[in-house]
Amino acid sequence: MEQSRGTVLVLLGSSLRREHAAWLDEAGYQVLSLTDPQEALETLDARLDVDVVAADALSSERMLVAAQAAPQGLEVVLVGPEDVVLVTQAMAAGAHSYLSDPLSEGDLLEHVARAIYASREAQLSEDRRRQLPAEVQFEGIVGTTPRMQEVMQTLRRAAPTDAPVMILGETGTGKELVARAIHENSKRARGNFVALHLLSTPAGLVESELFGHKKGAFTGAHSDREGKLEQANGGTLFLDELGDIPLETQTKLLRVLETQTFEPVGSNKSVRSDFRVIAATNQDIEGMIRDKRFREELWHRLNVITVSLPPLRERRADIPLLVDRFAKEFATRYGKPYEGVTPEALAALQRFDWPGNIRGLRNKVQHMVVLADSPRLSLRDVPREVRGAELPEPEAAGASLAGRSMEDIERDAIAATLELVGGNRKQAADMLEIGERTLYRKIEKYGL
Repeated sequence: MEQSRGTVLVLLGSSLRREHAAWLDEAGYQVLSLTDPQEALETLDARLDVDVVAADALSSERMLVAAQAAPQGLEVVLVGPEDVVLVTQAMAAGAHSYLSDPLSEGDLLEHVARAIYASREAQLSEDRRRQLPAEVQFEGIVGTTPRMQEVMQTLRRAAPTDAPVMILGETGTGKELVARAIHENSKRARGNFVALHLLSTPAGLVESELFGHKKGAFTGAHSDREGKLEQANGGTLFLDELGDIPLETQTKLLRVLETQTFEPVGSNKSVRSDFRVIAATNQDIEGMIRDKRFREELWHRLNVITVSLPPLRERRADIPLLVDRFAKEFATRYGKPYEGVTPEALAALQRFDWPGNIRGLRNKVQHMVVLADSPRLSLRDVPREVRGAELPEPEAAGASLAGRSMEDIERDAIAATLELVGGNRKQAADMLEIGERTLYRKIEKYGL
């Protein structure tokens, strides 16, 4: 027996009739044909195997609400008279598409197939979201791109060991987050995670910060001070921006890594510390080695496991995941409602090159959440420096429209929307608040 292409609940009416339902049946769909809206609602509530709803537009208002509330998140294809008001209302209410009567068999079959595909893709996306902790994250690090999947696989394997890890990546790619994730998934998780940020530490104070010092060791040393190495005993020492460590200190650090002992500044008594070391840099250490500015032995000692974090511009597909994560974080922090991000806003965020990487994206999402006047973040909420000239200022937009014909304005609006969504006609129709079929006709009319 041939497998059904899907189950379609058909709510019949003056525009969607039994002969139309027969087309679906002949095409291989399992069809549930009903004439009573209340019975259709009850069937929708009872049958979890329904894939899509096809309904007469004049009987569809409650069906739209019920279909969208269904656990499987059903798409609805409407059929009705060619009425601009009806079409606009239907699409605004969330219909997948609106087909005008008289109806062709090809149009009906095409749009039902598309609706089933969209419904199943949406369900798959929801399933993926629910599985997010297992599939695309590692201790707060998220990503679906191959590069990030490779990074997370390396982290899962390296974290339980005591092997030194070198994290490479541009500023803002999340190097310290990765270091903390390694620590939290290691046998040293109950110990301290101690970070020394070498870029912000004056060269003359690096050894005091690292090894600690005794009272009177230098001017200003008014009391004994425990260094980062001692604080990291039983835990993890994170050396951020390794390339900024002074050359003389590099020699001493190499000895510490070999012996697990050190002497505080101003003391001749050795202190033992059992720690794991993780380092990070955005510099070309091998170039520094050639220039005699970095000890090759220290590099080899630290660079046992290498984790290379890609810049955000090389993992654009992860941006929607990161945006949603940050938006939820800031919406919770500031007590603001959040219902997602529009496709055009995400498209603008994905096109930007993000010189500040994840840190830069996070800051801009914070800006968007704080200033947004709607729960759904839109293109207007995207900072101008990110979206560029995509959204003209109101004054400029008004000036550019003055004196132009309505057809010219409509043509440019459709062309710009299609470009914004990468040619996705369904998405463009949704944004323009017109039916797909209407959009197709206008595309042909204007030769787009």
